[in-house]
Amino acid sequence: MNFTRFDSHLSYQANGSVSNQDPTYPSPMRNENVPGIVLMLPKCFYAICLVGILLNIGVFWQRKSASRKQSPTTKLSLSLLCAMAAADTVSLMALLVMLCSRYFGLPPHLMSALCKLDVFFIHAASAFSLWCWLVLSAVRYVAIYRPYSHLTLRKEPMIAAIGVAVLCGALETWILVIVVFDQSAGGCTESIDASLLKPLHLFEIAWSYFIPLFVITFLDVRVLCCRSVWFTGLATSQLLDRPSSSSCHKESIQNRDSATTTLEKTIKRARSNRRVLQLKVLRRCLCITILDLAMNLPSYVCRLYVNMLTDEELMNMSYSMMVFEAISQLLYFAQFACNAVYLACIIYDTPKQTADSSNSVRLNQSASRYSSNGIVPRKVTGMRYPSITQPIFYDSIVKEDTTEQLISC
Repeated sequence: MNFTRFDSHLSYQANGSVSNQDPTYPSPMRNENVPGIVLMLPKCFYAICLVGILLNIGVFWQRKSASRKQSPTTKLSLSLLCAMAAADTVSLMALLVMLCSRYFGLPPHLMSALCKLDVFFIHAASAFSLWCWLVLSAVRYVAIYRPYSHLTLRKEPMIAAIGVAVLCGALETWILVIVVFDQSAGGCTESIDASLLKPLHLFEIAWSYFIPLFVITFLDVRVLCCRSVWFTGLATSQLLDRPSSSSCHKESIQNRDSATTTLEKTIKRARSNRRVLQLKVLRRCLCITILDLAMNLPSYVCRLYVNMLTDEELMNMSYSMMVFEAISQLLYFAQFACNAVYLACIIYDTPKQTADSSNSVRLNQSASRYSSNGIVPRKVTGMRYPSITQPIFYDSIVKEDTTEQLISC
């Protein structure tokens, strides 16, 4: 079996190998030809690992204290995000162990085991993180197009996440078989024929990034296109069901019309505020998803390009390509820390339920006041809990309540 350069997410050395002692440390043989940004990669990776791990620990702690304040649907989505944060933490810890392994002084057979485990966890955890974004996009899609089904979701998304984790681990088991530590090169490599290696890498690139990318794009575009529908309020005739004037006195009709107009304005104002919040939430979720996928894109494009090159072309990599790969590696591993920032600073910074509760209280107080005056609007869609005698309006209420949960992305 001939040894070939290992094409992982880790940057390669200038002499064509990947150092396990420091996966991004360039070869001393050709340091004069290595871009300065490549020489700075190890320090950048140390900073990314330490900051990302600390942020993720803070996310888990904040999740524990914030879970009591969230609705069940939001808790479910936040659980998915915490599973993603756990995967990011595993990737960062695996990278940190690989960076520090040069100080361990381990024998070759232990270094081989370390190579296998580190590369496996980095690849499997990063793929799981991307597929978790797909699960969250699917939850958003169901919330908009199948609101009744969304309200019944309990453990299904977490079961899907567990299935994704098992699938990612199974599809990455080939790494445990072919990755070894090459003592002469001082780094991780693959003991497999090159004719079999490239198909393996192309298959991994396809299922771990491009398939979830296309599905996420399709689902989120559908959700975005549906915005004009689920942000549209009901017509005035649907908001209030006015009794026939033939059964009321003229004075009662005037009082009722005045009262219902006031109540209608109150309801519309509350609904308008909720629509603004929902639109803001949707944009936030889509921006986070796009940013995360964009930070992964350069690394996967670089891997695709490298797999198209011959061994001779790899040995004579251009200066610009080395700079591009260095930047792509920084973006790729930085997204593991950025995910924690999203959770800590954006996702958990959600409006408390007191605002919605206060709106509901005001609406209920208004309805009670009008009811005490003998004026009873029978169908009001702005109420939080509709009467079971008003099924015609329940779909609009479900969509409003469901889209509120999108604050958890």
